Amino acid sequence: METSTSSPKASPPPIWIMILTASSLIVAIGALYYVLVVRSAPQAPPITEPKASNIQVDDAEEPTNGEPEPQSDQKSVITPLDSEWVLYKNTKFGYAMEFPKNAVSFAGDCEYSTKNGDHSYRPVFKSVPLQILEADESAYVTAQYYYKLTGETVDAGRHYYTACDKTNIDITTVTTADKTSYMSPLLVIFANVVDGDAGLEKFIQDNYGTDCKLGSKTDMGNYTAVAIAGISTDETKNCFVNYMYTIRYNPQTNVVAAWNLGQACNFPYPTQDKCQDQTMADSFKFD
Repeated sequence: METSTSSPKASPPPIWIMILTASSLIVAIGALYYVLVVRSAPQAPPITEPKASNIQVDDAEEPTNGEPEPQSDQKSVITPLDSEWVLYKNTKFGYAMEFPKNAVSFAGDCEYSTKNGDHSYRPVFKSVPLQILEADESAYVTAQYYYKLTGETVDAGRHYYTACDKTNIDITTVTTADKTSYMSPLLVIFANVVDGDAGLEKFIQDNYGTDCKLGSKTDMGNYTAVAIAGISTDETKNCFVNYMYTIRYNPQTNVVAAWNLGQACNFPYPTQDKCQDQTMADSFKFD
């Protein structure tokens, strides 16, 4: 009678060895993916934050005594009306206007784009806080900052930018020759004291062209609305006004205040399709 023998079956490895092996495999796969995919992908350069800022921020809060507080280094008083709007009062010329605390800016932020072969920073619409700056006879309602694209290169007619710098807006920014170069909400209110109709016409000619004349005056109660006469559609004439303008006059104090608006909305808020330009204009009044 033959006796058969069989080899003993191999025991499976302990569970801790299996777990360790699986973990090592996952780590190895992750490292390989990082080298082949992540590391080889185009990387966005860092966004540069401003090193220092001496910008005046008119971020007014409700004073404890219930009275508005004058803003330092300005001839103005800013009074909060609610959580979204404030009242700006220019004490030099005696006028006031409401404006929102924030507005949507074309360059309120930026992002690094890789869409459709792009490799550049691009501006992003975003709500930004507003401020008022003053210089001489003008008041500037604008954003506190914008994102400036830098490191420009041009390839096949397309512009690319390697950096995006958060840049504070100060009085120098808004008084440069090209006030729209920084793509920010901007309203310039310019005012002066004039001598009757002759002074009004000179104000118009100084700001709109020497061929412009004093037009109709309409009593609106708190102020007189002033129109420009002699406006031409011919760019060669020195009264070419192809944009919205507003001129308001206080006959009691002989103060005239004016501002101009482009064809597009200057102060969208809280979204791009909600324009506040007319709301701001309607709130204007003399003391």
